[in-house]
Amino acid sequence: IYESATHVPLLIRAPFTRTAGRRVRSLVRTVDLMPTLLDLLGEPPVDTPLAGQSAVPLMTGDADDLGVDGYAEAMYPLHHFGWSALRAFRLGKYKLIDAPRPELFDLEQDPEEQHNLYEAQQALGDRLRTALILGTAEESPGSKGQASPAPVLRKTHEVYRAGEIGREPFPTRGTRAAILIVRDPRESLAKCSLTPLRGLPGIRFVSYDPDRRVDVGGRVLLHPDGDPIGPADRGQPLLLVDCAWRRLPTLLSTLDGPCVRRRLPPLATAYPRRSKTFEDPERGLASVEALYSALVLLGDRRPELLAGYRWASEFLALNPTIGPEAP
Repeated sequence: IYESATHVPLLIRAPFTRTAGRRVRSLVRTVDLMPTLLDLLGEPPVDTPLAGQSAVPLMTGDADDLGVDGYAEAMYPLHHFGWSALRAFRLGKYKLIDAPRPELFDLEQDPEEQHNLYEAQQALGDRLRTALILGTAEESPGSKGQASPAPVLRKTHEVYRAGEIGREPFPTRGTRAAILIVRDPRESLAKCSLTPLRGLPGIRFVSYDPDRRVDVGGRVLLHPDGDPIGPADRGQPLLLVDCAWRRLPTLLSTLDGPCVRRRLPPLATAYPRRSKTFEDPERGLASVEALYSALVLLGDRRPELLAGYRWASEFLALNPTIGPEAP
């Protein structure tokens, strides 16, 4: 996923004087090969969903950069070890690697990727990371469907540009968000029901790190062993720990500060989750279902939280007490 593996020289020999001996340093992708070869042959573009562009303007010196973004992924850790997949997104000089510990590099100043800028430029890193996640949550070139990278790249680019030209800034370190989500990096981002919420105002994600303490003082923690959530909890910031049930005590051990535990009333999940190793709780909800339900019960109905949830309509139908018609 790093440049040492993905920065592969592309050599093209064409029988044209203008293309001879030219070295191009800007980004070109494998998806650009077909339109480039067709252009060199003088053939019209093929009607295809691929997002590639002809690199001939670079070869002739008519352009210095195609202005394209790049996507890369490494699925080996996921398929062979059950770890999180690794994905990368490059736009201009910046490259974002979406890993349990995200990385952001300025390839012009740091071509060997030695200096992670994610902490120093978290607003930029969060915007790129959110764009990447939204672009690959449903379709990925490495998924079972072998989807084309075209919609992934187009959607990612659009989301990034939308954030760049005036959306509300993403929560940065030190911001006290109304909703704090502490998630286990072992869990797959692609399968996580909370992934579409990344970047929404008022929601902050923090990855579990055994060497880092997280201040959660004064928050309402959604927990099955707490007292029922109710009107007295309105206006208090929420805390949600997103992990497998067996990992909950481990993640809770890194949280500091007094918080009150509150449980939800019995609700039915629509998420088809079945653990092959551990028995699921009888009424365990998907994380996004629990978050949405808690906010409804606190008088803060936020339908946008379910906008990216595949089983939203089924969940609301199973639970009319928190559905759109509920008081």
